[in-house]
Amino acid sequence: MNRNRKEKSSLAPVAILLLMVFAFLAWKYLADNSVSAQTQPDSPLVVSPSSDPNNPLSPQDLSLLAKIESINLDSSLFKNPVFMSLQDWTVKLGQEPVGRPNPFAPVDGMTTAPTKPAAPAR
Repeated sequence: MNRNRKEKSSLAPVAILLLMVFAFLAWKYLADNSVSAQTQPDSPLVVSPSSDPNNPLSPQDLSLLAKIESINLDSSLFKNPVFMSLQDWTVKLGQEPVGRPNPFAPVDGMTTAPTKPAAPAR
C-alpha cells in the first residue's frame, strides 16, 4: 500500500510539468498565429492610409466596395409560401416601473448605508 502512494505522489509533478509544457506550447502557437494574422497585407481587415489626402479611400478600399456592390441577394425566400406562413409570436410588454434615478442614493428614512449585516434571527 505504501508503494502505491509513492507511485501516485511521484506522478503528480510529472503531470504538472507536462500540463505546463502543453499550456506554454498552446500559448506560443496562438500568439504566433494572432501576430501573423495581423501582419498579412492581403487581409481586408488591415487598414492602410491613403496616399492622396483628398481621397480618403485607398485602392484596396475601392476594390472591396466594388466586390460588395457585386453581391446579389436572392429575394425569392420572402415569396416562399413556407416563409409567408410563419407567424409572429412576439408579445407586447406593458410599461414597467422605472427604478430610482440614483440606485446608490440612501433609501428614504436612511441617513447612511448599513456598515455590517444584521445578525441572524435565532
